[in-house]
Amino acid sequence: MGTDRHGVAFRPVCATSLYWAPDYNVGMSRGILALCVLLLFVPAAHADRDAFLAARDKLEMADYETLGPDERDRLFEALGQHDHPDAIKVYASVGSSFGTYLSGLEYTQANLQERMRPFADRTALSPQETGVRNSLTKKIQKAELDWRRANQSMVTLVKVLGSYKDSKTVNAAVSILPSHATWRVRQLFAEAAPLWHTLLGDAALSKRIFAALKKLTRDKDPRVRVAVARGMVAFKRMEAIQLLEASIKDADWSVRSAAVQSLAATASSEAVGALIRAMQKEKGRLAGDINTALKQLTGRNMQFADMWAKWWQGVGEQLPAKKEAGEQAGGSATPTRKFENTDRFYGIETRSDRILYIIDVSGSMNKEVEEFKQVTITGKKDIDTPVGGKTRVEVAKNELKRAISQLNPKKYFAIIFFNQATKPWRTEMVKATPANKKDAYRSIDVVKASGATYTLGALREAFSMAGAIRSGGKKRAVTKREGPALDTIFLLSDGGPTDNKTEAVKSMDPEIILDNVRGWNKDLNVVIHTVAVHTEELGSYFLKQLAAQNNGEFRARTK
Repeated sequence: MGTDRHGVAFRPVCATSLYWAPDYNVGMSRGILALCVLLLFVPAAHADRDAFLAARDKLEMADYETLGPDERDRLFEALGQHDHPDAIKVYASVGSSFGTYLSGLEYTQANLQERMRPFADRTALSPQETGVRNSLTKKIQKAELDWRRANQSMVTLVKVLGSYKDSKTVNAAVSILPSHATWRVRQLFAEAAPLWHTLLGDAALSKRIFAALKKLTRDKDPRVRVAVARGMVAFKRMEAIQLLEASIKDADWSVRSAAVQSLAATASSEAVGALIRAMQKEKGRLAGDINTALKQLTGRNMQFADMWAKWWQGVGEQLPAKKEAGEQAGGSATPTRKFENTDRFYGIETRSDRILYIIDVSGSMNKEVEEFKQVTITGKKDIDTPVGGKTRVEVAKNELKRAISQLNPKKYFAIIFFNQATKPWRTEMVKATPANKKDAYRSIDVVKASGATYTLGALREAFSMAGAIRSGGKKRAVTKREGPALDTIFLLSDGGPTDNKTEAVKSMDPEIILDNVRGWNKDLNVVIHTVAVHTEELGSYFLKQLAAQNNGEFRARTK
């Protein structure tokens, strides 16, 4: 007690007073007791305040380039320990400055990869060129690690904000954050708001939070509107469903996609009606997503908007109880006509009209495989029959040609080949015209398999094409995204991912790639289907997780 600078003068007095006070005045005794209890908490309050002020000062002056990620997260968590309105202004400042740092890392990664591109297909390099390539390789690896840790810190920031429980603190957040000038701060609020609604149980405060989210459905940045649409599912009330029905009409494709997922999660009759109305206006992959959601909600698979509308009217626009197969009420479980605008790769179907194929051409793809029956790559006949080829890469090339040959000329596609380097056929999506298909076939024929399996680089290139990564000093067109550059990826590989070195190649932890993709795909909702050909356990695990975490399908080919 004598060493406590806040309590040393009080605790002995409290003990003496409590001993003598009962003989003189009960009221005085109670007053002294209350004062002593208060004084016992003074040291802790001062300590918390001091920790908050120290964290605030460090964060406001932080150089995120030099501040280690562990120390950064400790400072973020220290900010969360101070559940007081004062913390919100600091939080807004930190969210804004750290968001700027994260954007800078995006530029760095994309520009480094662009500088590495000239070395992609070259094996004979001068000593000077080798030095440049090795230097870029190290810088890319550091940028990858920095960006991954920064994204993890953004998750920590959301948890910090969502951990505040004092109503005054949360009210301050509702007053300050939704109107902040920085889109990342508004997005952080939209991500944390459902946590407050779930944990606080304060009806009046929950209503105010919901009103703030309602305003953000009209935010100028679609990334904020995506976060709002995803969070609405936590409210599970009629007004939330009405807002989601408004979001499903948003001009931005990604917002509509997020609204489809949230509506499906409500499992309500109102959601079914909203999804059917939306399907009548959608096409491509999003129409397929709506059909899948309706299938999960109803147990039926109508595929066509007019058939869904007719069935819905027949059941009185009320979600009937799911029946066993063969006992479906209100209509057939399967459509009476076939949906024709579906494409396939290794048997995985998609309605997408913006498809990117990512093909592994590492050295292990040269291994021989059992020879399959040869089939034509044109026409719909034998579409699921494996094509021939003596090696894994030959089979993959033939499968790719067949998939491209089926594309409607109005659809868009592109190809990325990769080993330790990334080799895009085109750096942007192009229409599937006969001329573009012919050019793609030529590129497929000449590509050779060699080197390592730098999957992370290929996926970064893909999300750069999708608009998730800034590059070349150009800003993303985020205020007007009527449709994505691409919405579906097919990734084929035969091995576990590696780093981008040409010598002394090391395996890469799959979690690094999954974390990066999670950050890139946060507000785009690109579907990733994966195909494993003769893949070992680590590679199969990675490809399964990549598909599962990005709403895709996984297929394994062992022959």
